[in-house]
Amino acid sequence: MYVPLTWDNFMLRIILLQIIGLQTTYGQSLTGQVFYIAERYLQDKCTVISQGDCDTSDLFFLTDNKFCLVIRCIYNDTYYSGTYLIKDGKLILTFKQALVNEIVDDQTYKVDNKIMKTKIEPSEYKISSCGQKMRLVHSIGENGFRRPQIEEKEMIKKLKEKSAWKLLQD
Repeated sequence: MYVPLTWDNFMLRIILLQIIGLQTTYGQSLTGQVFYIAERYLQDKCTVISQGDCDTSDLFFLTDNKFCLVIRCIYNDTYYSGTYLIKDGKLILTFKQALVNEIVDDQTYKVDNKIMKTKIEPSEYKISSCGQKMRLVHSIGENGFRRPQIEEKEMIKKLKEKSAWKLLQD
């Protein structure tokens, strides 16, 4: 049945497209995605870059509610895990009350992992966009963008092989 395009029909279509677009952007499953987090944000390229040691992180979305956050340093990465949810345009990370420091001896390159029980408060990122990309914005100035899809599976595979990650699973 043909329905002529009236102003009301046109506006209804626009509203529906906006709602579907918001669900696609913010209601999507993050499973299998990895976001690169840093303070330095390049708006013209919709990306973040590293400025030095310990100023970037990788946020892994492993299932529909489990994540791993790795704060990257040259010789001492720190691993966190927990659960996440998206609510009211925000990504909320609730941490397991433990972390693992992966310490690499800069002379021998021997890796030593130290698990620490500690209180870790939840963290929130506002979900916005930059161009066609999802952008995560934290109140402390961090920004996050998705890593190239071609890299994500390999990054997750390497994460799951790490002793530090395995210690968080106990």
